[in-house]
Amino acid sequence: MAVAFVAAVHLAWLFGGQSEVLQGGLEDGDSFMRLVRVQRLIETGDWFDVSIPRANAPYGTTMHWTRPLDVLLLVLAAPTAPFLGFDLGLYVAGAALSPLLHILTVVAMAWAAAPLIGRVGACLAGGLTAAQIGFMGYAIAGNADHHILFALINVLAFGFIIRSFSGQRGSSQRGSGQRGAALAAGALISLGFWIGIEEIAFLAICLGMIGLPWLLGEKDSADRNYHLCLGLTLSLALVLLAERGPEHYLGVEYDRVSIIQMTIAALLLTFWGCIRAWPRFWENKGTAPRLAAGVLGAAVIAAVTRLLFPNIFLGSLASVDPRLMFLISGVLEYAPIRDVWYFLIYVGGAVFALPWAAWRFKEEWPGPNRWPWALVGAALLVYLAFAASWVRWVLYVGIFLSIPLADLIVRIDFLSTERLTGITRVLVNTLAILFITVAPLGAGATGALLNKKAVKTEALEKKKTCVLKDMTEFLNQSPWSDRPRAIVASVNLGPEILYRTPHNVLATLHHRNSAGILDSITILGGGDDAESLRLVRERSIDLLLLCPGSNADGYFLKDEGGERVLYRRLVKGDLPGWLKEVSVPASLASGFRLFQVASSTEIR
Repeated sequence: MAVAFVAAVHLAWLFGGQSEVLQGGLEDGDSFMRLVRVQRLIETGDWFDVSIPRANAPYGTTMHWTRPLDVLLLVLAAPTAPFLGFDLGLYVAGAALSPLLHILTVVAMAWAAAPLIGRVGACLAGGLTAAQIGFMGYAIAGNADHHILFALINVLAFGFIIRSFSGQRGSSQRGSGQRGAALAAGALISLGFWIGIEEIAFLAICLGMIGLPWLLGEKDSADRNYHLCLGLTLSLALVLLAERGPEHYLGVEYDRVSIIQMTIAALLLTFWGCIRAWPRFWENKGTAPRLAAGVLGAAVIAAVTRLLFPNIFLGSLASVDPRLMFLISGVLEYAPIRDVWYFLIYVGGAVFALPWAAWRFKEEWPGPNRWPWALVGAALLVYLAFAASWVRWVLYVGIFLSIPLADLIVRIDFLSTERLTGITRVLVNTLAILFITVAPLGAGATGALLNKKAVKTEALEKKKTCVLKDMTEFLNQSPWSDRPRAIVASVNLGPEILYRTPHNVLATLHHRNSAGILDSITILGGGDDAESLRLVRERSIDLLLLCPGSNADGYFLKDEGGERVLYRRLVKGDLPGWLKEVSVPASLASGFRLFQVASSTEIR
């Protein structure tokens, strides 16, 4: 039932007019760049080549992404490629990727949460992920990105962590089964690191929660922590070999999996190995000496890591040019949740989930399930705090609030079954489910509309006039089809141009392409005509593509320069002598302006 419900939600979204897929599009530039990356892999056959030569023209750039998602896209494209052709088969794979991963996540949740909330509750928790706007924003068709793969991996890891707590404390049944579960959880977390370094947040939450039993003196708890870190370390050793190869095995990169994560895992393993090696020493020690040892161990690990990798505490931002921060902060998923109304829209279920998780922790205190409930509550609190600063973390909130919400609904059903019968019971259960799942979203949407912060219809219409698919068809025709051209356009348009045409671009919205982004801003957003021309000649630029009035191009007008800014001059028709406007079909003229760079002999 949960799988059917989630599939129905995705189909309703797809055919309800909210999807880009039916118009042959994808949700964002990252989705197109994912397909470009796979095409590049097929073209070169070089697994370890992370370059994108056609971006940052003519020099090329590299990507911080890793190979697992590329493999998934190829696997999904393989069955349809013989009939549709590889390119169309790859597009279908990209369009279907996130909904399929979502369905797998629902199945994983039905297994993972069953020991904690029962089989019915676990199935319901999987289905409730489709009722979370924050989660669904990443799961919809056309989102060919890695976010829902994170969800799948972390749900599976959560399931193994729950099982590492199963059984009676101190009993012989715990042994190999719990050690195996901890090993598997560590291995899955290493796969999360393979997808992206934001997995460090989930690792920190897990280590904090599974460290608490040892802190409170529970027998054999150090063994669980040791085996999780052992699984993490051994699996990361294999991940580095698979992703980076022997030649670059020891390479240091702050924005993708590298020896940094391997070092942290090894240090954690060493700490818990030392704790586990002297069980008699710790047997009669209270909380205070254990806490002191934990704080000292964390301090040593942090100091050693900082010594070896000086920028480690900057995270992925260590690889970002500071001059790009204004652009990155304008991306929705890197923006904070704007107000309480949008909090209710994205993660409003937390108003019920957090109190219920706390209550369940209290209820389960005498038994082994208290620590899994503590993990659920801690994950909710941490990810909610992160989401307050970066919207992208609402995905993880959606995972962990679905578990207590499902458990609450099951409890309500149990109580109503005891006290009510017939239509009254059905009505009470239906109203309770709707109130828990829909009321926060409805309140948030109503508040946002009343507060006049809803997206304006005219803005949507403006966006619709800039359908890049039609422009790329024009760029694939003569005279532009005779050779690849170098195009200056918005970072938001660059990946789709790369995917749909043979042409090269200067800018894509990826932090490693800082040179291309900054030069494109200087060219179109600067007021120095000579400097713009110098960069155009230096980079052998052929075309400038504008989408005036759109959100995509807005950042070109952020800098100072007034009316001398080239972008403003071009929109007004005040062209410098080295540019001439290209006549485009009437269907494109309402959205786009295209300009050709004149050769040195043609300059007026």
